[in-house]
Amino acid sequence: MATLTKSPFVSELSSKSLSTTSFPDLPKLQDGLPAGMQRIIIPSGHLLTPHLHPDTNETTICLRGSGVVGIIQPDVTKENPIGTNIIESDFNENEVVFLPQGYPHYFKNTGSEEMELLLTFENYDFNIITIADILEDLPTNVFEAADKSKSEAGRSPIIPYNSN
Repeated sequence: MATLTKSPFVSELSSKSLSTTSFPDLPKLQDGLPAGMQRIIIPSGHLLTPHLHPDTNETTICLRGSGVVGIIQPDVTKENPIGTNIIESDFNENEVVFLPQGYPHYFKNTGSEEMELLLTFENYDFNIITIADILEDLPTNVFEAADKSKSEAGRSPIIPYNSN
C-alpha cells in the first residue's frame, strides 16, 4: 500500500470557517441539508466503510477532526487495472478531497475526537456500493475461494472452490 503525506486529490480550503445558507424550496436529506449533500460523523477509532459511487463524483470537506482518506486507484500499467493502487492521505479540518465516480474510497478517524465530514454529490439520486455489500452477495463457496486467492502479475486468478 502506498502512503502519501498529501494526495493530489486533497487540498486545503482557503477559508478557515464555513457558513451555511438554507433555501426553503430545495429538497432536503438529513440535518436540513439539500439533496446531494450528507453530513457524516465518524467516532474516534472508526471508519466509513470502503465503498464507491457508480453514478456520481463526490467532494468531501472535513469540517472537524482528523483522519485519513483512502482512495483505491486503477493501476493503468496492468491488463486488469481494477483497484490495485491504494493511496492514503492525511485528511484534516478545512481540507477538501475530490473522489471520482467509480473509485472505491474510505475515511478513517485517526484522531482523538469525532471526525465530521460534509459530503457533496453531483447527482441527487446516487448509489452507494460497499465492499461488504459485494462480498455479502457472493455465494459462500465463491467467497471462501476468493478469500484464499492471490492475484498474480495483475491477472485475475483461476481458483478451485468447494461445489457443496
